[in-house]
Amino acid sequence: MNTKNIISTFKAEAIVDVLWKSLSETERLVYLASTENFIEAAGYNENIAAKHEGPLKARMQEDNSITEHKAAIDKHPGQDHEKLVHHMATFDPTPNKKYLPWMAKTYANKGINKIEDMHRTGNALKLFHKYNSKLDPKDRDINAHKTLPDLEDKVSKFNAAANPDEVSKKDLTQHYLDSGQATKIHDSPEYSVHIPHTRDASRHFGVNTKWCTTAKNDDENMFDNYNKKGKLFYINHKPTNTKHALLMHHNSDAKHEMYNSQDDSINPSTTLKKMPEVHKAIMNHVAKHMPSLATTHALNSKKRWPEAEPAIYKNPKAAAFYSHKILKNKIPEAEGVIHSDPKASLYYKLAHGE
Repeated sequence: MNTKNIISTFKAEAIVDVLWKSLSETERLVYLASTENFIEAAGYNENIAAKHEGPLKARMQEDNSITEHKAAIDKHPGQDHEKLVHHMATFDPTPNKKYLPWMAKTYANKGINKIEDMHRTGNALKLFHKYNSKLDPKDRDINAHKTLPDLEDKVSKFNAAANPDEVSKKDLTQHYLDSGQATKIHDSPEYSVHIPHTRDASRHFGVNTKWCTTAKNDDENMFDNYNKKGKLFYINHKPTNTKHALLMHHNSDAKHEMYNSQDDSINPSTTLKKMPEVHKAIMNHVAKHMPSLATTHALNSKKRWPEAEPAIYKNPKAAAFYSHKILKNKIPEAEGVIHSDPKASLYYKLAHGE
C-alpha cells in the first residue's frame, strides 16, 4: 500500500475512519511523520495506548508517583491508560511525536521506572534527536535503547554542550548556604552532606544526578513535594563525585527512602552502614535540630533516643507525641512547652487520661 497516495487522496478524518486499521505500523509511522495534526487526525495516542493497555494499567497500579502527577494526567481525554499516554506525549520533543511509541513501550516494560521520570525522558530524547547523527550508528535507532538509563548513558556526552547552565558552579555553594537556602551538616575530605531548602539549592547540590528534585523546569521539579514529606539529605562522595539522596519521612508509617545518582532506589540502612561518618553526621544533626524527625526515628526504632530528647522537649507537638508513644509517661520538665500549644496540650492530656 502506497502511504503517500493514501495521504493525498483521503482527508485526515477519512484516514481515521476508514484506512487507519488497514495500515501497517510502518505505514502509520510514515503518515504520522508527515503531518502536524497526528493526534487529532489519526488517533495516534489512543492506538499506542491500546497496544500496551494491559502493561500500562498494571504499571499505573504499582507506580506510586502517578498520584503526584494525577492532576496533569487527568487534563487529557480518555480512559486512564489513554490519559497517561497523552501525558507522555507532552514530553516528546518532536512535533510528530515520533518517540511516543518507544516511551509507552519502555514505561510499560519498566525501562522507565516511574511517570515522574518523564522529564528525564524528555531531556534525554531532546539530546538524542538533536545529536542523533553524531551517535554511533548502532545507537541511532531509538528502539536499540531498552531503558531510560541506557539512553541517558548514550547521550550524556552531549549534555554539557546542550545545557551549559547546568554545569556545577562551585562559587554558588556559599551563596546558597549564606542565604539560608541550604544547610551544610558535614564536610570532610571524603564526604559532604547538605540539606536543600529550595528548588534552586536542590538543583545546585544535586547537579549531575537524575533526581526529579533537580529538574530544571519548575513544572517538572518535585522538590517541594518531597520536602513536604520529610527532609532530603544530599550526600556527595568527593573523590568520585558520586551522590546519594536520603529522604527521612515525617510520617512514622513511611519508610525512609534513598536513591543513587541514577535515581535507582537503594536500601538506606545498608548504604549508610558503608558510610559511617555520614550516618553519624546525619543522626547527630537530626537529634540536635530536627525534633519531628527525631521523634519519628525513635518511634521506628521502638526505643528512647536520649541524645535527641533536649531538642524534642523544646517542640510542643514532638514532646507530646514522644511522651505518649515512646516514654508512655508524662514529661514534667516539658509540660510548659507542651501546654503552650493548644493542640499539643489537648493531645497530651487525652493521651495520659487527664
